[in-house]
Amino acid sequence: RRRNPIHHPPVVANERKGCCCYAYTREMDGSNPLSVRMFEIFASAEDAATHLTHHEGETLTEMFSEDPETKIMTKTNAAIINPPEDNAQVMAGHSALGLGSKPLRTFDGALLNPHFFTSSWLTRYPTIRKHPGLSVMVELRLEPKAGCREQLMKGLESVTMLVKNRDGWSILSCFVSDPWWKPAAPFTSQSVGLCIVCVAAMGMKHHLRRSLITSFKESCSAFHCVMTAENWEDEMTQELFEHFEDCNLDRLEKRELFAGFLVHPSHFATDATAA
Repeated sequence: RRRNPIHHPPVVANERKGCCCYAYTREMDGSNPLSVRMFEIFASAEDAATHLTHHEGETLTEMFSEDPETKIMTKTNAAIINPPEDNAQVMAGHSALGLGSKPLRTFDGALLNPHFFTSSWLTRYPTIRKHPGLSVMVELRLEPKAGCREQLMKGLESVTMLVKNRDGWSILSCFVSDPWWKPAAPFTSQSVGLCIVCVAAMGMKHHLRRSLITSFKESCSAFHCVMTAENWEDEMTQELFEHFEDCNLDRLEKRELFAGFLVHPSHFATDATAA
């Protein structure tokens, strides 16, 4: 049984499938119980603009407002990756929240893997994704040593190949970009981030094998990993975390999903389909 039930927001109840990832997470060690992270991935600018009703949008705006009667966020840090800067509605909505986030662009990989939806494996085996609730997200936060950034980027290409494979049915997102996390030591403006969202931990130990992690460490002066999971009681999820523990990283953060989803439930086979 999960430590806490996961509450699915209206985007699930109303089948807003264009909101591919809608996750609220928190640290599991209890060191910062009031710190909440929200992570979203949208299929299109239209989905980003319409995933909330007018009332839901007003509520969200109030949460970030300066009005002491409604404001619940005291400190915020935000990043928007590959924003549709030619879409006035989306950009205005983001600006209205007053987060002051800097738009970032991916260097490599794909924020939304097109093969996740069109893989030949899904055509041949439509029930291959039949176990929702096991999704994981892995973030590698890397500070390259002087003169090692290019070498590090080449190494990361071996991971982003996951979304260049037409059979990549299990990886929703895998990209490299400038840091999306709050800037603080030991990270600088030269930092690089790798983020992977997948339907389960199965296979991730191979994609992020120890020899590859070791090569990253040799190119970095700081190496942090953040792992978020929908179900920490899943055996493969636990094994993946233990794998990162064995890699002796500078920091390994464990986060749980307490609301929403890492991968929209509609992308998994229904009970009727799987029967």
